[in-house]
Amino acid sequence: MNEVKVDKPVIMNKKVAQMIQHHAKKEKIVYVLEDNKDETIYMLKSIMRDSQTYNVVHDKVTKSWTCDCPAFKFRGRLKKEFCKHIEFIKILLDEGVIIDSI
Repeated sequence: MNEVKVDKPVIMNKKVAQMIQHHAKKEKIVYVLEDNKDETIYMLKSIMRDSQTYNVVHDKVTKSWTCDCPAFKFRGRLKKEFCKHIEFIKILLDEGVIIDSI
């Protein structure tokens, strides 16, 4: 399993840090559902609720990110902010962690 090492200063909230630790030390919680020339769709398992998953979409054309979690639906889109799920995936990608396909 790839260990996540963040060498450069990254401002992250406590929940994103918990997600990184869980993914690195306990079990992988993010997978690629689909990857094509236009977008990549990630499935992220909740570490709090066993049956809950969220889909995060990276639009490669517009370079935008969306998530189907309530926080992003109700706050993120309006304020142009990322939710913790998007932040988590972006950190993994920035650090070169390979995300497996389902």
